[in-house]
Amino acid sequence: VPYPLGFLTENSNNDNNVKEVFGACGGAVIYRRSFFEKTGLFDEHFFAYLEDADLNLRAFMAGLKCCYAPTAIVYHLGGAKRKSKITKFASFYITKNMFNILIKQIPIKALIAFLPFIAGYRLWWFIKMMVNNSLCAAGRGFLYSLRDFQYMMNERRKNIFLINSNSTRLIDAIKNEEKNVI
Repeated sequence: VPYPLGFLTENSNNDNNVKEVFGACGGAVIYRRSFFEKTGLFDEHFFAYLEDADLNLRAFMAGLKCCYAPTAIVYHLGGAKRKSKITKFASFYITKNMFNILIKQIPIKALIAFLPFIAGYRLWWFIKMMVNNSLCAAGRGFLYSLRDFQYMMNERRKNIFLINSNSTRLIDAIKNEEKNVI
């Protein structure tokens, strides 16, 4: 599950060091042309929400790196209109794309390693959707992820060597990123 740098920390804006991070928010990043030549473009099946996470995973599998630039200033109103409530639109696409990322990108070894977290997060998301009266939209998102299943599996098969050969590195990177989150 992607989180912003410093998420759940008291002073997230106090980190003034350039450092490598797993990936970038699509609304706050600059890419080189060579980046897209190695990763491909954004996957149209993701449309909104987590399209950047999909791209970040492909970049990671291709051995590319991402740096946090503390002096960069970006104004991104991600979710600003929804305030604290997640819209049905967001519920649908976030749910759909979370499942799509798991199917398309995550190695079996990593799925097993993080299964308790994934299950816990799914339960939290289910409760959050009930509270936000968005359970139907999230359910539709899940059903649409089933519609995308064959496409995601085909994409996975195309990259199975990269996915499997990077599984230990991905597990280590996720554990390392947790230090930046919590």
